[in-house]
Amino acid sequence: MSRRQIIVEDYDPGWVEEFTLLKSVYQEQLSHLSIDVQHVGSTAIPGCAAKPVIDIDIIVDNNDNVKRSIELLAPLGYRYQGDLGVLDRQAFDREDNTVPYAEGRTWTYDHNMYVCLAGATSLRNHLAFRDYLRSNPEEVSEYSELKRRLASEYPHDIDSYIEGKCDFIVGILAKVGFTAEEQSQIRKANRKVVRFGRDKREGH
Repeated sequence: MSRRQIIVEDYDPGWVEEFTLLKSVYQEQLSHLSIDVQHVGSTAIPGCAAKPVIDIDIIVDNNDNVKRSIELLAPLGYRYQGDLGVLDRQAFDREDNTVPYAEGRTWTYDHNMYVCLAGATSLRNHLAFRDYLRSNPEEVSEYSELKRRLASEYPHDIDSYIEGKCDFIVGILAKVGFTAEEQSQIRKANRKVVRFGRDKREGH
């Protein structure tokens, strides 16, 4: 059976626009919880080429709110997938592009959505990498070219595509102070084969 082709596109301002709409849905649904909603991954970095999949981290401050968030996201159409081997990060899947349910809307872009515990290494990884590249546009260009090359070399091999990005990602995280142990943890997570309809290790 053939696997979905990896397509890397030029930066699209529509990614940010759709994230803003999604964020408002989550904030309304989780209004009585202490949350933050962050746009992470390449679609959150101006000028960065990316797979047209929006990565979203919903940040909660304690484990009780993690559990409550899982319950409250179900009526929006999200299917809870567990942590998929990534500590303090809960993943979700969705049946189609009407999820999250919001006034009959159909969403333009695919997205990965996670509930993350504040301070988790995986969350810090997402935020630090995003913020560094937002401040260093010359490295955005380098990263974009790397992803285009990998998509060309491995058009149907998501594992090789992700592993091909790993050295660049960990190199940035080392620059911003991630420890050797944290870097090793991130490498391990990005080399773990996980299949739940689409790969859940993304976020860069």
